[in-house]
Amino acid sequence: MKNPIESESNQVHNTITSLLNEASQQLAVFLETLLPSLFDDWWKQAVVSNLSYQQQRRVEQHKIESLGALDLAALIRILDKNWYQISTKLNLNSESRHYVKEMQTIRNRWAHASTEGFPFDDVYRDLDTLQRFAAVIDGDEKFINLVQATKVSLRSNKNHEPNKKKRPEKLRRVEEINKKDFIGIEVVMKLYVVVEGKKRYLEEKIVNKYGLKEGQETPFTRLKIKED
Repeated sequence: MKNPIESESNQVHNTITSLLNEASQQLAVFLETLLPSLFDDWWKQAVVSNLSYQQQRRVEQHKIESLGALDLAALIRILDKNWYQISTKLNLNSESRHYVKEMQTIRNRWAHASTEGFPFDDVYRDLDTLQRFAAVIDGDEKFINLVQATKVSLRSNKNHEPNKKKRPEKLRRVEEINKKDFIGIEVVMKLYVVVEGKKRYLEEKIVNKYGLKEGQETPFTRLKIKED
């Protein structure tokens, strides 16, 4: 039987992965439409020359000749390396560049995501950045709406999670303090008698007065006791 938490994490991972794959296709179309108008030999100048060594080897080995055959990491790198020419032509601001940089981080994070997934706030922020990035690269309306719908669905599921049985933070702190106090008292008054099944710790002054020790019987019948 699958762990429900693990299943939910896998579902979120699959959804994000699917959206990132679609973002890759959208970015490929954007660059393929734009780069030829900015460079004479755009494939060599804007694409191959800006790839990492490993990415260039992949292009050579697989004889890749189109942007659509590149992965998201390579496409984001191409966008970033040609940002000056692209931003100048489209009049894009520094905020748009910020989303490009964030997308590099998001792609790397999800490419190496563990089965445990990420906190809700991180996932939601990644989706929000993806939506804004899609607008920067002139993604189609259907894709942008899909990312928006995923954000809404994610937040809705979060808001409808069953309340976990947790003690209020204030109460937990009080209990922790009381626990510490109890330990302190027990150290001072560790001797006790059992009355009706309950431990009754002896007062410190009684212990000191009679020099009581563990294993001894109380030398009196009307012992004043203090309940912890």
